[in-house]
Amino acid sequence: MAFLEPAAVPPQSWRAGLVPNSARLVVKGVEVGTAVPWDDKMRLHVWVAGELPAEVFALRESMSTGRQQLAIAAHETFVGMWSIDGISTDVASSTFVCYVPRYEGVAFSPLQFDIDFDFEDSPNPTIVPRGSPPSLEPSVRIAPTLHFFARTTLMMIDQVDTVLQNFRADALVELRLRGLASYPNEAHVTQLLGQYGMRPDMLDFLNVSEFQMGPERWQVFGKSFVPGLQDYILKIRAKATFLEPFELQNFPFDVQPVGVVVTAQCPVTRVEIVPNLEYVSKFLSTSFALGAVFDLPFGSEVQAKSSTSAPAESSAGLTYSRIAFSVSLSRRHNYFVNNIILPLGSVTLLCPLSAASEPDGSRMGTGDRLAYAVTLMLTAVAYKLVISSSVPQVSYLTKVETYTLVCFGFMWVNLLECALWPAVGYVLVDGVVVERISEWWYALGFVCVFALYNLHFAWQVRSVLAKRVAHSAQSADNGNTTASKVAPMAC
Repeated sequence: MAFLEPAAVPPQSWRAGLVPNSARLVVKGVEVGTAVPWDDKMRLHVWVAGELPAEVFALRESMSTGRQQLAIAAHETFVGMWSIDGISTDVASSTFVCYVPRYEGVAFSPLQFDIDFDFEDSPNPTIVPRGSPPSLEPSVRIAPTLHFFARTTLMMIDQVDTVLQNFRADALVELRLRGLASYPNEAHVTQLLGQYGMRPDMLDFLNVSEFQMGPERWQVFGKSFVPGLQDYILKIRAKATFLEPFELQNFPFDVQPVGVVVTAQCPVTRVEIVPNLEYVSKFLSTSFALGAVFDLPFGSEVQAKSSTSAPAESSAGLTYSRIAFSVSLSRRHNYFVNNIILPLGSVTLLCPLSAASEPDGSRMGTGDRLAYAVTLMLTAVAYKLVISSSVPQVSYLTKVETYTLVCFGFMWVNLLECALWPAVGYVLVDGVVVERISEWWYALGFVCVFALYNLHFAWQVRSVLAKRVAHSAQSADNGNTTASKVAPMAC
């Protein structure tokens, strides 16, 4: 017989029936009964007839999937989930070797409930009373994943710090285990979650930097969409400061999704978090305290997107399920246009006035011209230092910083002109200094080129705003399409 490692197989892709005495406890190769104390060498051997299908060995257990579990249903003693240590197989039969979790006392105690993995329309295994239904036959399969259907209600967003790239919000997250039980018994649910190596407090916020309140946790049972079953609902509420890496290339004409991320501290092969499309997530936009700074292009809509972590994020190389709930905030840019772009543009437009004449009709001296140009540049530098606290501190250039640097570039050009024009713009003819070309042509060219740049900048801003509007309209259409597919309900 070849000894093979267990595989990471899609849930319920394979199942097999169990015959009497096909599951037994073994210690160091010797079969023992259930009336023995726990031993760390104890293993559960589960025998199934026939050769295992190829799909069971299609995917080897890897560090990113975690150890797979064998699920046993309707067995008089060994109902539950068992972590697989290995599989021995030949043509006639296969044997799963599973770890036995530590138990107290001098005998192994079976679960007081049964598990139905084939309950109609239930996305999760279902807790049922022992012997119910009577037709339930003993069987084994690779344990299915627990699916948490998640939604959130964002009660409030009262602070967005663009410089520190975080925001403060009051969030209530609901995670439903649909169809988990045929009767409400929290002790039995806790036991089933424990079989998966899962506890309610292993569901938590991922991107919190500081809690101002909570997190508060509670669990309730609720009516399920699956007839005759109960949903087990876990709720988490917290007021906290959440970290959010903003994309600020288009600042201050940007749209920022600010999000709350929830993760399960259990490998994705055991627990997966998916969006709840029946009870959709909402933002209580009437309590939005930052309406003077941000618009809500999508209104109260909250986008929900599930994903998995990268194996490199775990010291054990495991992957974990997570879900992000985000609200899009469209920045009101008038403040930055009025207080940064227009003042700096106006100062830059004053530069060519260095070509002005004295009362006697002569041009300003080189020293006066340089003093004028340097004064304008120092004014712009001082102004930039004053407004620096309003600009995000990022390593790349934002739209407003690009405009500021271009303005400084024009000022440097003007400074060089003030220093060099007396040498290149005048010629000595018969002892008289004569202007080769009027300096006002330089001033006109400066104004025209700067005006062209401003037109180009305005076109770029218009393109960004147009994309923003188009994206808002598309998202609204997608939201209406999704809503039309879901029956109207209230949570």
